Amino acid sequence: MADATCFQWLYESRGKRWLAALEKRSRTSEQIAAYLRVSRQCEREDEERRENREGESKKGVSLSFALRRADEHTVWSYAEKYLAQTEPEARAEALSAFFVCPWPGDPLPLIEDARSGNIALYQAAWRALEKVRHPMVRQVALEQLPRDASAALPVFIRNYREEDAALLATLVERATADKVDPNELHLLHLDVLNMELDGLKAPRALLSHIYETTRCSLCREFALKQMGRQRILTDEILQECSLDCNPETRSYAKRCLKRRSKIQEAEATRRENRR
Repeated sequence: MADATCFQWLYESRGKRWLAALEKRSRTSEQIAAYLRVSRQCEREDEERRENREGESKKGVSLSFALRRADEHTVWSYAEKYLAQTEPEARAEALSAFFVCPWPGDPLPLIEDARSGNIALYQAAWRALEKVRHPMVRQVALEQLPRDASAALPVFIRNYREEDAALLATLVERATADKVDPNELHLLHLDVLNMELDGLKAPRALLSHIYETTRCSLCREFALKQMGRQRILTDEILQECSLDCNPETRSYAKRCLKRRSKIQEAEATRRENRR
């Protein structure tokens, strides 16, 4: 079952745009009313957390989000704090500053910690490596995939190359077949769909796989649009998507079908004029 953060993510990404309509429908729909109650509870909890943090130093992921907007000197000051730590637990905590903000220097210290026998440091290092694109990081991810795919696969995706298409498709399809945790699989799909942000094209077969297997209507929408940009959408898929539960997906599919229809009509007219 989805937790409250899933509802909050959905509310932030789409729900706010339709808030007036949702509130109106909630008068006759207990399901929509429950959705709004959860989203409002999340907002209250977020506000309480912000108030509780007032005057406290940021740390962990909260700090990492702040560092992503900080100047280079500040980012390096936290990198040096991590490098200065010698105890594994303290080192892992310091490394959490780079779960969102990319590590600024040589990735070798992170790679060394990714081989640590301390579970906290091991997990922190692999999570930080997810934000690093570097040939050494790609190589260590390839080496780790047979041993711990859940840790190495997001790092491998971030360091993807065109020659990796078949391997990446196999690994993601295997994760689906193995019925890994739905949330973990969802994050894996998002990693693939976010490859575009690094100027990378996800393998065509993998986009089709995500479209066919995802439980998330937004991921299906994102996969569909990337399939469109890679010109692999069939009329059958577009007809199917014109009935999708996601209005953005329906709208996109109908626009594509309409455009194709006009092109076909224009081609038919040109053929007729040549006779």
